[in-house]
Amino acid sequence: MNSHNETRDECLSEELISGYLEGSLAPFVKAACEMHLIGCDRCRENLATLMRLLRSDTDPEEEPDVSLALTQWDRRNPAPLPRRKPQPFWKRAGYIAGIAAILVLGVVFVLPLSDSTAEDLVQDLLQKNRPFDAQLASQPYLALATTRSAETPVPSERLAEEMTNRSADDYRLGRFYLIQHDYPTAIQLLRKAATGAGTPAEVHNDLGVGYFKRNETGDHELAEQAFKSAIAQDRDFQPAVFNLALLHESNGKTAEAEQQWKRYLELDPNSGWAQEVRARLLRKDFAK
Repeated sequence: MNSHNETRDECLSEELISGYLEGSLAPFVKAACEMHLIGCDRCRENLATLMRLLRSDTDPEEEPDVSLALTQWDRRNPAPLPRRKPQPFWKRAGYIAGIAAILVLGVVFVLPLSDSTAEDLVQDLLQKNRPFDAQLASQPYLALATTRSAETPVPSERLAEEMTNRSADDYRLGRFYLIQHDYPTAIQLLRKAATGAGTPAEVHNDLGVGYFKRNETGDHELAEQAFKSAIAQDRDFQPAVFNLALLHESNGKTAEAEQQWKRYLELDPNSGWAQEVRARLLRKDFAK
């Protein structure tokens, strides 16, 4: 086992480890922490240390798992660890067993998954960060950041593995890769999801976003076709109307963009997306 396969800068903070033990992390952050813990000796040792500090609050049924983990670490790290009065953690059945397995084995194996789905993980990502100016289906509104976030991103390969563990279909995987800005992979998956008659508006819309953001030769035409296909499936589908306006605006088609922006406000007059649309309409390009 390589104890240096993760750099110190990439190690989990004390806040992340505490949040992991408390069960208070968002699902995608928890999954990334678990993947990191499997491969990083230093962070597993920090986790074992914190478990020892909190040992007096373990439930009786948890004690064998905690004892096993701490015994293994005592053999590697015989220096005594401090004790303090902790606050209670770990009230979910089987959670300590999963933590102990990480500490004792230090090998790759799949932890018991939470009840959250692949779409839950996608939504967690979208609630954390808005990936681009376009609008995905069912995307919560966030203002588009004008500066790069100082937060360390969760490595996408770990999240991709978690998506697979959650049995993500082509559509959810495509959405995931859109958020990661891997547009070729996203388009490939979303095109597979869009095969056959009766493809939902959501799939057409998100495929259109992939073409729009990839922005290769012919992609804007394919994006427009996809957005119009979404509207053909559901004429009131707000994300496709928003994205079609954005596409027209980027292509310098001011009149067409204005028409779609106003249509969007008819469908959605009050959200953050609507406020963003109004700000666009107030610009000199659209001012009367």
